[in-house]
Amino acid sequence: MILGLNTAAGQFGIALLSDEGVVRRALTWLSKHQDSEQLHAIIQTELTALGANFDSLNKIGIANGPGGYTGLRLGILCAKTIAQVQQIPLIAMGTLEAVAAQYRDRDDVYLCLIPGIKGEVNAAMYTTENGVVTELLAPIVWSFTHLSKMLAQFEAPICVCGVFTQEMEQVLIESNNPNVTRLNAPIDPVIIARHAFESTNHTPLNQINPIYPYEIG
Repeated sequence: MILGLNTAAGQFGIALLSDEGVVRRALTWLSKHQDSEQLHAIIQTELTALGANFDSLNKIGIANGPGGYTGLRLGILCAKTIAQVQQIPLIAMGTLEAVAAQYRDRDDVYLCLIPGIKGEVNAAMYTTENGVVTELLAPIVWSFTHLSKMLAQFEAPICVCGVFTQEMEQVLIESNNPNVTRLNAPIDPVIIARHAFESTNHTPLNQINPIYPYEIG
């Protein structure tokens, strides 16, 4: 069984896939000051509902950022602990890549956004073609002012997708660029679990750490 876990941005979420990649359970919830033990207990509850336990897991997928400082560290700590105890692979997936991967069956260009600290956004750009997601712009932090400038510059159609705050929505609306299509795309833990299911690259646990991009603009 494969576990997918997101505590990086938006609602927290977990997904459980069968060994054949079939979704068995998926759950999202609003995070409220949870710690690693509480997260561990939620995962255990979902496994129990399937008549399974931690011994049933053979892979874990984790969103490793960018995202909130506390949430990222919480999720990665929990995932690393389970992976170490169970002696199973932990596969990291960038949070913004997980947003783009929701649209990998649609050939297009995507500017993926999630909230940063006040007045900032985490951004990255991807193209999807024939089911493959390719990074065009690595994760980076933009001010709202820089985001507004970037949105105004697009001269070809582009989809802007991700988790938007009201302030981010306002910037997108005010850009008034007809080439920009806005898609609200919550981070799906199923995507993270499926990435782990498909992955053949196993990174050592000590090399999986939170991603915190640098700033521009």
